[in-house]
Amino acid sequence: MDLPLCAEEEEEAAGAAEPCSAHRLAPASPAAALLPTKKERRKSKEAAERERRAAALAEAKAASALWQAAYPPPTPCPLADDGFALAFACPTQLDGSDCDPGALSFYARHGFVVFRAAICAQDAAVSRSEVWDCLEACYPGVSRADDASWAGLSSETYGLPPPPALFSQQLLRNRQAPPLVAAFAALLGCDCRAEAPARSRLLVSHDRFCFYRPTLGPAGREEWRTRQNLHLDLHPWSWGEADCESRRSVEALRFEQLRDFSKETNWVHAASGPHCQGVLSLADNAAADGGTLLVPGFAPRFERWLRALGPAERHSDAAACEARAAGDASRPWLIPRAQGGGSFKFAPADPLCALAVRVPLRCGDLLIWDQRCAHGAAGNASATPRYAQFVKAFPARGCGEGRLRARAAAVRRGCEAAGSLGEVSELGRRVFGFEWLE
Repeated sequence: MDLPLCAEEEEEAAGAAEPCSAHRLAPASPAAALLPTKKERRKSKEAAERERRAAALAEAKAASALWQAAYPPPTPCPLADDGFALAFACPTQLDGSDCDPGALSFYARHGFVVFRAAICAQDAAVSRSEVWDCLEACYPGVSRADDASWAGLSSETYGLPPPPALFSQQLLRNRQAPPLVAAFAALLGCDCRAEAPARSRLLVSHDRFCFYRPTLGPAGREEWRTRQNLHLDLHPWSWGEADCESRRSVEALRFEQLRDFSKETNWVHAASGPHCQGVLSLADNAAADGGTLLVPGFAPRFERWLRALGPAERHSDAAACEARAAGDASRPWLIPRAQGGGSFKFAPADPLCALAVRVPLRCGDLLIWDQRCAHGAAGNASATPRYAQFVKAFPARGCGEGRLRARAAAVRRGCEAAGSLGEVSELGRRVFGFEWLE
């Protein structure tokens, strides 16, 4: 059966066939003969669109090349003979004065450092039990004794429990552990000794743990693997501003909600720093078990990289979408949050992601990184779960008194509600800010 011709085929057929005398049209004028056909107009439009896309892609890649030039050279994570990250002894002095010079040099060069045995194996075991206490309370039907029930947990939240801050007894004791406090004090230039002024001390965060389910072995499932990511927990363009909305917002926090502790983590500024983030490993965490990714050398290059980024508008979500549409899938983007806060995400195709390294940790090891260091997490690819507790620290001298008092009162309420107030040591009173309540 013959099929009807489409309009363009009819036009081409009309130009190729000789019409019969009954339907022969008058000869076209010379000017009309010069007009392009529909097919020619379509081809011209497609060519113009290709040229526009090529120009947009070239522009996007030229812009990306500016800040990618500020990336550090590839640097592997130094490992010990046992396959875990090279680690230094924790200082014993609460002002960090006896910190290993090698640890300080390593931190200055790479933007991160690992301290060994911040907590003992017994405390880590009790911590893992508290992790399960929380998970079983938050997810009915989930049981530590039945790995099949672990399907009731979620990988979308990167192994984090629902409460934004936890105050259970052992997790609280970990935050006030003298080796942990001394390690942060050494890097932050703080003094947590009893005789030191309150303004010279550091404050520790109150947040959460994470639990990565295994993806291999009898208990593992591939769908439990968390997504790999790389990011910054700060707003790059607000970081160096002396006066900005997020700095005013963080000082206005009154910690009436636990979510305010999360906001405090992201609303950071150079003037109130330095700022350190950290993770305390609650079990041996080999490279394949999933866990923290860091880009060695990124923190020392942060300011240079930020200058190369240009204005924040260039890195909005819409701008990143436009760059991806043009063919540049490497464009990073800012995620603005309420009251001037924000975080910064690196696309999986960004060359920086290839520079990120896993930092495998022994049970009890404390990994600390400069908050300006690009970091993230790799998913579990083993039969072994990951257990970790997040701890951040920052100087008290960068906080206003109203915020300090409100924060300390919220921590005290959290401890009372969890039945852990009696676990707060004299050092805990200092690093939790209870002195500001007196």
